[in-house]
Amino acid sequence: MTQQKIKEATSSCSEFVFLLFVSFVSFETVEANAQRMLLNSSHVGADGFQFHQRGDFFEKVIVTTVLEEPYMMLKLHSPYLAGNDRFEGYLADILMKLAASAGFQYEIRLAKDGKQGELNSKLQWDGMIGEVIAGEAEVAAGAIIVTDAMREYVDFTEAFLTFRSSALIRRPKSKRRPQRIETVDQLLASDLSYGVVDRSAAFRILSASNDERNRLMWRRMRDASRPSRIVASVKEGVDRARRENYAFVLDSSKAEYEATRKPCDLYATEPFLDVMQYAFAMRKDDLRLRNAIDVELRRMVASDEMQTMYLRWWRDECNESSSSSSTKEDKGQHGELRRITADSKATGAVVRGPGAEGGRASGAGVCLANNTALLLAIIVVIRAIIRGRLN
Repeated sequence: MTQQKIKEATSSCSEFVFLLFVSFVSFETVEANAQRMLLNSSHVGADGFQFHQRGDFFEKVIVTTVLEEPYMMLKLHSPYLAGNDRFEGYLADILMKLAASAGFQYEIRLAKDGKQGELNSKLQWDGMIGEVIAGEAEVAAGAIIVTDAMREYVDFTEAFLTFRSSALIRRPKSKRRPQRIETVDQLLASDLSYGVVDRSAAFRILSASNDERNRLMWRRMRDASRPSRIVASVKEGVDRARRENYAFVLDSSKAEYEATRKPCDLYATEPFLDVMQYAFAMRKDDLRLRNAIDVELRRMVASDEMQTMYLRWWRDECNESSSSSSTKEDKGQHGELRRITADSKATGAVVRGPGAEGGRASGAGVCLANNTALLLAIIVVIRAIIRGRLN
């Protein structure tokens, strides 16, 4: 960090303290100065990136979502909270940063039918996707996989996570059981049965694949002589993996999350199948908002912000002693987070930023922006008190 940047940061915070003192003398002058500071601070973004206040540029953005760990969840005390404060999770964090940087207000609403969205026989979408198409929401936020079929109806933003598929398997309980299964070849050679969620991404890939191994896996899943291996939900698949000799194939990011949750009785294999991406879905005619979000997503991917948020919500509960901030070497027992980082490209968990200097530079922006907002709030209170006394 250069001496000039240190001086700028010190000057910004010093100016705030000075204006706060002066506010008790001349609140009208301070209000004007505070507005000037807010305009001048528009060039200081998180990690030193440039952005401008654009609060009047967009109307309030309605975001439709569904509850799914760790992407979007209700806080423990959500019944006592209101609005966006009720929600937490990976996507809740991303939305908060997008809104702050791109300069828009937003409101998170749960999809009316609780579904992500499927195309019915009448070629109509339900769930979050249906609400975006109908104009009831501007953005659909969830673990939405980018597909060509869906692109015919909605646009997608830049991807916020890139992944493949992994199998979730129960940990061996005795030494007589073979060692852990890590690859798809080992899975095919094992005595395990395996399955997927009905009509999931893994379901579609396996059912349509020309790859010899994928076709073999699909045939075994559809073997009518054995109990069905196809499940209705992720929860059902995880429960079967815990109870049976059953390998549950799902998105590798979700597999890693489940494998690192207590009671720590599951592990995830190496990723396999095709590369996929998660992104926000938007109406096709909302190019201005989509472009603004894309700019900020690219910035967040180019910095450490996306990786920091990912590691926060995929924290390994089964190896609490390991450092949650490790990026190149994850010391967790399951290892999948490290593999996702190495396997993915340019989005989600695979992000490296400009370094420590960029992080320190952002401190000035945070100090200035946060203190300016506080100053404006104090000024409003002071003005109300003084005017009350004069009247």
